[in-house]
Amino acid sequence: MLREIEPLFDASIAAVTDRWMMAQVGVQAPCVTTPWPTCALRVHGDNAIHGTGLSDVEDVARVVARRVLDLGERHGLDLPGFWQSYFRAVEQRRPDIANLIRHSYPADLAVAILAGVESPPRRMDAWLLPASLKVALRELRARWRRRLGARV
Repeated sequence: MLREIEPLFDASIAAVTDRWMMAQVGVQAPCVTTPWPTCALRVHGDNAIHGTGLSDVEDVARVVARRVLDLGERHGLDLPGFWQSYFRAVEQRRPDIANLIRHSYPADLAVAILAGVESPPRRMDAWLLPASLKVALRELRARWRRRLGARV
């Protein structure tokens, strides 16, 4: 099954390429969950998610979310409907998942999915600044981090 995924690891979405690969595997084969540990995460300073390169993760997460939504559509899977029913059925609210949907999915779709679901605010959301200024600050931080990374 992995041989059919080309490229297996897509460099254009390097920060979260594993999520895209898992989505492609998921549409080809049944997936199950287990309470037993099946893998280990190795966190290190160069890890894009847990260390450096955090500035690019949000942009890449949006690209991957769009790809996954399109992949689901092509295979007849209603992912927005799945998330809506998930949040209606789950007893323990998952604000972490809601936050990921809020910041990764297209805004109108996220609002439709998360109607009435709370998600934790991001750090900068607590600042009393206009939203446009917060976006500009995040973009400035991203450019600064990319520039620093290029020198290393």
